[in-house]
Amino acid sequence: MGSYDPKTRNLMNCLKDELLKRLVSQKILVWILDELEVYRFNGRLAIAEFWDESKASIYIERDGDIAEVYEITLKHTPYDEAVYQFLRKELKAESFERFPIFEKLKTLFSFSLVNVVIRDREETRGGELIELAYALMGGYADKTWLFTKRCIKISTMVESILIQAGSHMMNYRDETDLLEKVLELIFARARK
Repeated sequence: MGSYDPKTRNLMNCLKDELLKRLVSQKILVWILDELEVYRFNGRLAIAEFWDESKASIYIERDGDIAEVYEITLKHTPYDEAVYQFLRKELKAESFERFPIFEKLKTLFSFSLVNVVIRDREETRGGELIELAYALMGGYADKTWLFTKRCIKISTMVESILIQAGSHMMNYRDETDLLEKVLELIFARARK
């Protein structure tokens, strides 16, 4: 998670691409929040990851884990409609709903090994701090990390919230340093 200003978004994309290359044998998924939607169908969950305007991956939950993965072509169809058509045809979906943002966050936090929140710039609207606060309030502090660029000052209030919740904060120098720290964090969490 992070701000979606062009600079931070580019950083998150580079981080995701590099993590996917390095973690391919670990069966660890790397997601960026605004590329995802979470749906409920027939009492089950589907997480759709939209790669671009033409393709998506759909992850199907079973017993609290990702059990199946499908690749679909969107064919200029609106995202929700494409996912519903696929679920109806392939998995016999009769009911279908897209989760609102906070339900989406809660669901993704429950599946995650690590939640990484990136604060790379001060000139953003601060949505990543709302996402951070929601993770902490939801009981996911132990697996939520705020990474801030060394030159960024975090408010006393944010620091206090992190301390009170028992969450984690780490600074990074540049993209390479961020990648190495996130990789180390993921490997450490995966070993537990």
